[in-house]
Amino acid sequence: FAISTFAFSGIPKLSFSQSNPDVVVIGGGSSGLSATAELMKEGKSVVCVEAMSRKGGRCFTDTSIFGVPYDLGGHWLHNFNFNQIAKYGKKHKSTFDIYKDPDKVLIYDGQKKVKGMKLYGLYKKLGNLKKGSKNDIPLINKVKTKWLKNEWFATAHQLRFACSSGKDIGSYTSADSYYNWESYGDGNEGGDGFVKQGYGALLAHYRQNVPVQTQTVVKEIKWDGKGVKVITNKGTISAKACVVTISTSAFNSGKIKFTPLLPLEKYEAYEAIPCGTYNHIT
Repeated sequence: FAISTFAFSGIPKLSFSQSNPDVVVIGGGSSGLSATAELMKEGKSVVCVEAMSRKGGRCFTDTSIFGVPYDLGGHWLHNFNFNQIAKYGKKHKSTFDIYKDPDKVLIYDGQKKVKGMKLYGLYKKLGNLKKGSKNDIPLINKVKTKWLKNEWFATAHQLRFACSSGKDIGSYTSADSYYNWESYGDGNEGGDGFVKQGYGALLAHYRQNVPVQTQTVVKEIKWDGKGVKVITNKGTISAKACVVTISTSAFNSGKIKFTPLLPLEKYEAYEAIPCGTYNHIT
């Protein structure tokens, strides 16, 4: 998720009656909130619109299902030592309990508990592939035949690729892996963490001073003249520019019309970056 680093002191609150803002931000999820906050920090007038009745997008904590905070979407505090939202939560100890993932894993072969050394050995080998090279070839080409025959390959693959990267190994290239690995850090990231009160609740608190006009559905973006016109179910907003932060799946659905159409390569690029499915078992 896109998380910015600044504090909220001194940030002006904007009125949604402002008809000609500098920027319209479309989407009130974590990325949209971050974009809006950064623009406000720079002194720009911004209107952030969200189709749902709340802000936060996929970061939403529900307390009604189980009677305790339960995240329906994002809940991992990755890159724990440097995660800005985790740092924010730690500063508000009276409100949030931030703790590191205990990283306790149980491995079963059927109903039998096992040590999982074969799984971990293969998992590590696949991880070494992810360190990658600048050669843009699918990582599956680097997998040895004997690894594919390993009874734990499917499980190791699920953990290392489908789960952690959102892509199967055949859709992950050496170049992807190389630059992703290099940009992530030097090994001092600190693993993962959680927040007892829920990631959605933490994000909502972190972005409490970022105004969002909810239940505002964007139908069309006209960018064929000077500036842009964002047509919604509540009227048209004219602005100098707009920032679209909706998911690639929402973009690919075509619910937001662009006039004129965006360049073909934009649609092709978004089509090639699908959203995955993540199931929470509770």
